[in-house]
Amino acid sequence: MHIIAKPLAAVCLHFLDPILSLHMEELGWSEDDTGFVFALYALTWAIGSLMAGCICQHVNRRVVIFLSFITLSMSLLLVGPSAILGLPLSNQIVLPGFILLGFSVAGCYVPLIPEIVDAVAEIEN
Repeated sequence: MHIIAKPLAAVCLHFLDPILSLHMEELGWSEDDTGFVFALYALTWAIGSLMAGCICQHVNRRVVIFLSFITLSMSLLLVGPSAILGLPLSNQIVLPGFILLGFSVAGCYVPLIPEIVDAVAEIEN
């Protein structure tokens, strides 16, 4: 699960860095105001990390990662937005997509941390 979840979440993060400002300018945002979207994404990632940690105490980590995959794909359809679904390019669709993307990426990363720590501890012992 780690081999799939980590690269998928990383791709979602790294595709945003070079194109997010350009994408938001298409929506009518100024270059200075696009930092708001980066802040919104970071805030939802931080809150989502806390939520994912709490959820993982009660639900199997693989289930959390799988549900995060589903929300990740939904968020990418909104961020795009998907021409296949006929979604228009507007702030009302793109911004909720970024909010959902922050929660989704957190749900992919946080459940993997205990496995990474266990693997490192096993190697050191």
